[in-house]
Amino acid sequence: MVHWNYTTLKYNIQRIELPTVFDMKTVNSFLVQGEYITLIDTGENTEESWNALIDGISELGLKISDIEKILITHAHVDHIGMASRVSQESGAKVHVSELVYPWATNLSIEWARRSDVLKSTFNDHLSADQNKNFMPIFQSFFGQVSNIWENLSPDQVEIFDITKDIDISGKSYEILHCPGHTWTQTCFLQENGDFFSADMLLKLTPTCVIEGKIENLSERNKSMPQLLHSFEMLLQKNIGTIYPGHYNIMDNHTALITKQLERIHLRKNQVFTLVENGTQRFFDLFNSLYGGKFNFPGLVMTLGYLDLLLDEGRIRERLSDDGILYEKES
Repeated sequence: MVHWNYTTLKYNIQRIELPTVFDMKTVNSFLVQGEYITLIDTGENTEESWNALIDGISELGLKISDIEKILITHAHVDHIGMASRVSQESGAKVHVSELVYPWATNLSIEWARRSDVLKSTFNDHLSADQNKNFMPIFQSFFGQVSNIWENLSPDQVEIFDITKDIDISGKSYEILHCPGHTWTQTCFLQENGDFFSADMLLKLTPTCVIEGKIENLSERNKSMPQLLHSFEMLLQKNIGTIYPGHYNIMDNHTALITKQLERIHLRKNQVFTLVENGTQRFFDLFNSLYGGKFNFPGLVMTLGYLDLLLDEGRIRERLSDDGILYEKES
């Protein structure tokens, strides 16, 4: 489905909704027309997504061959999975940051590294029985993702420098590195306030995924503190219209971020109260917050709230024979 939003008569942005296998139901791909045509994010590599993209482009009176530049915000399957096919069909280069490049061209290696970090994290935080129940779900998820994410060849890719501005269809955009959802995430801000926010600004709080650090891929990155830092940075920016990675086009980023920060701190303080009252195990904390149903976003967000409390010095970790326990800092 195409959603029109004109910025000027000669420069316009259209949202094309593509289906996704994830709970968000759809993912946004943005077609930007100006001096040339740019496609921002490509969706997953499925026939349903391909057909939706072709239909959306056709509604605009265009063809896939009219795309002259493909721009990727971050290295998640729902944003980059179909990039290789779009590049092959259009002849356009796929522009990625140096942070995304390894994922774009060496997917199996990066997936293996991330899988190792995830396994290590839950070995530390879940019992043997819980891991026995959950790991098949994680493995199924990884298998599903690999089936809908096609590797790019290096000759399809151009790398952009996140410290410089980037041209999108003839207009200059500031590149904002916004870790938190993932450290590979970049967003793009034009001086008139147009903001391609990827998964940084959504109607729901972005999930802080489990991944390795930039500087040490075998060690878990603490994403939630980075998410808060990114929010605070964006509050200082002159953002007008928000073009998000999922859901509807929005405005009023200040109200959106303020609301999400309030919810994060509310949840964090709920976790602190639980720890203060003697709940020490990670899964028991998760169960108290999310009712015990398997909920991968809930698992990783619980870990994020604990990371915030650890950074604030309000709790401490203690390693036991059954894994990590959490206690109030004395």
